[in-house]
Amino acid sequence: MKTLYKILLISGTLSLTTTNLFAEYGFNADSFTRMLIKEGKKQYKDYVKQNEKPSRRAVSDSSPLSQEATLNPTRRSVSGQRLKYPINNRVLFSKDNCDDVIVDSAWTSCYIRDDKISSIIHYSLNGEDLRSGYIPRPKGFSSDKFYEDKRIPSKYRAYGYSYRKQKYDRGHARSYASSAYSKEMIYNTYSMINIWPQRPSVNRHTWIKAEKYERLIARKLGNVEVYNIADTLGHSPHIGDENILVPVGFYKVIYNKAEKFKECFYYRNVEVDPVGDKLRDHVVNCDKVFY
Repeated sequence: MKTLYKILLISGTLSLTTTNLFAEYGFNADSFTRMLIKEGKKQYKDYVKQNEKPSRRAVSDSSPLSQEATLNPTRRSVSGQRLKYPINNRVLFSKDNCDDVIVDSAWTSCYIRDDKISSIIHYSLNGEDLRSGYIPRPKGFSSDKFYEDKRIPSKYRAYGYSYRKQKYDRGHARSYASSAYSKEMIYNTYSMINIWPQRPSVNRHTWIKAEKYERLIARKLGNVEVYNIADTLGHSPHIGDENILVPVGFYKVIYNKAEKFKECFYYRNVEVDPVGDKLRDHVVNCDKVFY
């Protein structure tokens, strides 16, 4: 009977042929009606399931943390877009992706107001600049150099004191060492727009290996474009009274279009034992970088 029902459902002739079929085959009308309702509900559920639109904030299967995020429904998740090559900065730093696009002499930021952080920090590194000199950190260097950036409306800013009594460092996206040829560049790296909450072992030990590598490649190739991307796919905690989002990880993309060079790295924002940590441990497929 179910087979007959499906044939009639496909043909669209249920209402016209039912009476003749009852008469010809001796079906019980009540039994047929109950079966029809049951099958109809099942078909409807299957249709809804197959055609349900994914959440706008669904986790991408290709994210390094996608499996963990999928297994834990309490994780904060956002829609991830795959980074495409050649990289188009006009697309990347557009109002479709950023609340504010801040262009600074040291970096360009894609700033997310509710998160109080940049989702992307991009900058160019020139080999000649890096060779021109190095300004060492002064003795007794003070953390007071971190400053709120007034290019962001006050209620969406992060502040240096937001990190007090937190288990996170104020980690630079563009580092001091990659800017130490210029006092202006150094100063601009201490804007809170250029700062991410990073676990101490990441900020002080593991992430700096990728920073050293970007400078090495800039000297070798003459120049590189660097894209630091905060991974917020999945649940992320918040810190401070300003409710600053803590990324679950960080991508670093080192790119030179003319030389057809690109290398990508990923660091989870968790405390790790830095002993034995190698740069190669963090290499990822550049075609699977998301922002």
